[in-house]
Amino acid sequence: MTLPALLFSLVLLLGLAAPSGAVVLATPFLGVGTGQVVTCALTNTGTSPVIVTAIELINFVGGDVVPALDNCSGLPALQPRVTCNVTAPVNTDVYCSFDVKGSKVRAAGIIQAAGSPFTIADIVPATK
Repeated sequence: MTLPALLFSLVLLLGLAAPSGAVVLATPFLGVGTGQVVTCALTNTGTSPVIVTAIELINFVGGDVVPALDNCSGLPALQPRVTCNVTAPVNTDVYCSFDVKGSKVRAAGIIQAAGSPFTIADIVPATK
């Protein structure tokens, strides 16, 4: 292999490598009933802040859904023992995708009533 080919291969390999400690978690598709919402919740269970790269709500055809509520975007980091949430619009079926730089996190999709008393119908863990 020539030196230029070797250097190109090395650059390509390093460019495609995942950052250390990065994790992507997702829930299964979550269907809601009338008057319900899906809330995607991410918790930092570690002792150091983690960087939240993205929390996405994705519909059944793979399209992005604009959240009705989002207290995760814009955080410089998710602090230890803190949870942030992204909530889909009422009556919108989605799955949750979490992209985080840090391994000490837990995530779930929560199906709940859209209004008070916010009764929880189901909690589904996100997995790798």
